[in-house]
Amino acid sequence: MPQSESGDDADPFPAASVAEADFTDVEHTIGLFTQVASGPDFAWTLSTALCTLQSQSIDRQHPVPLRLPRGDRPRLIGAIERAYRVAWEAMPADYPRERITEGMRAAAELANCWASDRSRRKNDFVRDAVDRARCFRNDLHNMCLRQEIAERAQKRALERAASRLFVDGSGDGHGRHESPPPIAFVTVAPWCARQF
Repeated sequence: MPQSESGDDADPFPAASVAEADFTDVEHTIGLFTQVASGPDFAWTLSTALCTLQSQSIDRQHPVPLRLPRGDRPRLIGAIERAYRVAWEAMPADYPRERITEGMRAAAELANCWASDRSRRKNDFVRDAVDRARCFRNDLHNMCLRQEIAERAQKRALERAASRLFVDGSGDGHGRHESPPPIAFVTVAPWCARQF
């Protein structure tokens, strides 16, 4: 790594060679953090926002490092702060609040890292921020997986209940009919509607 006259590590990418991140990448990342407050699937949206932030700020492979434009940094930090407040309220009561703080503080550190030059993106503090954000992101992703498992279990239970209703009309399982007349059977969950 090049050394400056003072002996410090010099920026291997002079300011002239550092490009600003594409407008759509910045807006997409800010938009995901903003959506956390407005959508019912906050865990999925926040997990996706954290993944996108890491991808844009640290992982992105580009011949010229992409830096978050200065004017967008406060907007991104503001969106992260709003998402933090939503996560604080929306996470299950038994979820440790210090993990929310740790994960969202790490997200803010990644936003600051994205606003800096690439040479500052590979130190241990940045790696720690990546790992802390990833731990929180994994917890959010696990919440999503548990929700999907529960939804499939509910769907199976509704289908079993529906099949018992059509055995003989009484639901007791005796006196099978040859074939019930076709009707549209709609449950309380529209994604489980079936034609019998």
